[in-house]
Amino acid sequence: MSVNPALNRGLNPALKPFLIPTLSPALGRVINRGMLVALAFSCVFVTRVVRAQDSPPPAAPTATATDTARTHRGRLARHPALSIALLGIGTTVALRPLDGPITHRLRAPAPQRSMALRNGADVLNFVGGAGFIAASATLLGTGYLRHDATITQLGIRTSEAMIIGSIATRLLKGAFGRQRPFVDEKTPSVFAAGRGFTTAGRTSFPSGHTSSSFAFASALTYALHARKPKAARYVGPLLYGSAALVGVSRVYGANHWASDVAAGATVGVMSGWLVTRKDVDISAGSVRWRF
Repeated sequence: MSVNPALNRGLNPALKPFLIPTLSPALGRVINRGMLVALAFSCVFVTRVVRAQDSPPPAAPTATATDTARTHRGRLARHPALSIALLGIGTTVALRPLDGPITHRLRAPAPQRSMALRNGADVLNFVGGAGFIAASATLLGTGYLRHDATITQLGIRTSEAMIIGSIATRLLKGAFGRQRPFVDEKTPSVFAAGRGFTTAGRTSFPSGHTSSSFAFASALTYALHARKPKAARYVGPLLYGSAALVGVSRVYGANHWASDVAAGATVGVMSGWLVTRKDVDISAGSVRWRF
């Protein structure tokens, strides 16, 4: 599907890479401008969060400031979801005009001939598919056999996160109907609303493997951060790094575009946060695990 010329009317030429082809010109203008506004807003929000983190910690609340402290804690508890969503949307929108160049670079003859990269991509595809599912099942089985409630809960949380992420990803795939790179690597901007429910080659956005990988990584990292913060410092980057490599492998294999991976990561991290948010108590800068 080619971009409708009506979509370009009244827009700066520099913004044309961000355009989404659609059957309705009016809907296309609303979607594209909304995406640009979301990107700008996310940048402003992240800047404000960074500045807030750099500011000195507030003094301990007095008896007369109890209500104010509770209000701040309530806002703090809502910030993770907001920051995940805005940062994810901003990254997805920012990567969209780079989908073609990134795919072209990873699909070039040199990297495709590399046996190490091909074998690595195969391993990562397995990890992002059955690997993390098996890991979650292992946690459940180990916790049950050892009568360890903590390990069992970790298995339950990671399973819940991957299930929620998979459902959300499937719905988004069907709704956006984006064409996969292996259909045509030169057309990253082909969308067809609703076609993803019926056509296999129209299920590119977002990446399901990436979503499951980040769902497992985020759920387990949140749990470890609440239970064993020191362990989370090392395990967290390892889990998220592995999930990111799964996403790269999906682009390398022409299964997804780079923005699909960013969107899948956003869905996954949000899923992990959703299933663990009731298990953690954020107050006075500390995180406590509750079963």
